[in-house]
Amino acid sequence: RERERSRDASDDGSRRTSRSRPTSRPRRWCRAGTIRDAFGAGAAVSRLAVATRRPLVFLTGAGCPPGCPPAAWDAETLRPLAGASAASAANAAASANHHHRFSSSRTTASSMRGCRLSGDETALATCDAFGRAYLWDARRGDLRRPVAVWRAHADGGGVADCAPSPEGDVVATCSEDGTARLFEPIRAGGGSGGGEGARELARLTLGGGGGGGGGGARDGMAACAFSTCGEAFAATRSGDARPGAPAAVAWEGDY
Repeated sequence: RERERSRDASDDGSRRTSRSRPTSRPRRWCRAGTIRDAFGAGAAVSRLAVATRRPLVFLTGAGCPPGCPPAAWDAETLRPLAGASAASAANAAASANHHHRFSSSRTTASSMRGCRLSGDETALATCDAFGRAYLWDARRGDLRRPVAVWRAHADGGGVADCAPSPEGDVVATCSEDGTARLFEPIRAGGGSGGGEGARELARLTLGGGGGGGGGGARDGMAACAFSTCGEAFAATRSGDARPGAPAAVAWEGDY
C-alpha cells in the first residue's frame, strides 16, 4: 500500500508538471492598429522598416515621385511623428499630384523602392526606380530632406533594393543592371541635410567578382542585405535563374 500511494503521488505530480508546461501551440496575433493614408488617400505603401529600439515604423510610398521622403509613424499612437507632420502633408500632396500626372505610367507603382534601417537605427536608406539612392537621418522625426543623395545605377536598371551597413556609414544597392554596389555617402556639413554624392567603394556581380568588368550577360539583382556584424554582404537574383547560375551570392571583405 505504501508503494501504491507513492506511485500515485508521483503520477499526480507528473500530470501537474505536464499541465503547467507551456505548449507549442501557435501564438495568436491580434491587430494592434492600422496606419491609414500615409501618402494620401488611396496611395499604396511600397516598403517599410520597423525599429526595434523605439516604437517607430518607416514607410515609402509606391506612387510617390522620385525623392519623396519616407513617412515616420509612432507605432504606439499610430500617428505621424511630430517633426514629420509637414513631411507627411507634403508626401500626400506630392503623391496625389504624381498619380494624377502619371496614372498611366508603370513607374507610378514602383517609383520609390527600398526602406532599410541600419543596425544601430540611426540611418535609413531608400532608393527609386530612376537609379538614385538616399540616406536619411532616422534619429530625427523630420525626414523632409535626405542627408545624402546620389546616382547609384543607370536609369535603365533603376535601384531594386538598398541596405545600410550596421553603423549606417556605407550603403549597398543592387539593380537589374546586374551589379551590386557599395557606397560611402557624402553627408552635408552642419547637419543641414541635402548632401550630394557618394564615393563608390566596390562593384560586384553574381558572376563572382568585383570591379564590374567583364563581358557577357549579367543577371539582374532583386534584394541585398548586410550581416549584423557588417563583414558580409549578400544579394539575390531577380527573375528565373539560368541553368547553372547562382540564385544568391554572399561576399566577405573590407569596405
